[in-house]
Amino acid sequence: MQKIIRRTLIASVCVAGILGNAASATAQTGYGQSFLAPSAPNTLLTGLSTTGMEGVATANPFLVQIFAFTGTNLVGPALFTQSLGTSFTGGFSVTPNINLVAGGLYVVLATAPADYLSRTLFYGGDFYAGGEAVNCGNGVCVSPPGGGIDARGFSATFAAATTVAPEPSTWALSSLGLLAVGFAARRRKQKA
Repeated sequence: MQKIIRRTLIASVCVAGILGNAASATAQTGYGQSFLAPSAPNTLLTGLSTTGMEGVATANPFLVQIFAFTGTNLVGPALFTQSLGTSFTGGFSVTPNINLVAGGLYVVLATAPADYLSRTLFYGGDFYAGGEAVNCGNGVCVSPPGGGIDARGFSATFAAATTVAPEPSTWALSSLGLLAVGFAARRRKQKA
């Protein structure tokens, strides 16, 4: 029985690793903006918008995706994904409502599908302190020459992060599960 559990655990870890790597490869090409999450408790990202991006594709949609960022590389799978459709002009505005790590560096991308016909990033000026416009391909991002340049009209809004306490029914169900496991273990000892 222990061998089966151990093999199942190993298999699930391997599958999670494969899926995690596949998800991180979804940002093949895209324009975007890097940004810093503020210090706690204001780490809930409630809105992102820019007027500086547009794109046209034939059949597959553009996506807005948010990734953790090292300054040059995207990290892990997307933390947020939303479709922009096959065509968007005048930028975009999204409401991710995701908690970020205080002081962490992130990037928001308008990722292009393989069948894109055109994509444009309008940039200039330093609109947003703590980030800059980026052009990403295969998970690696570069900034426009000179640095300190942002996607036109970029803004990010944050709110205080809230922690959620489990409902009483969740506590009760968890307690029953723990009791059942303890009972089964005790019974197994008595049989041996």
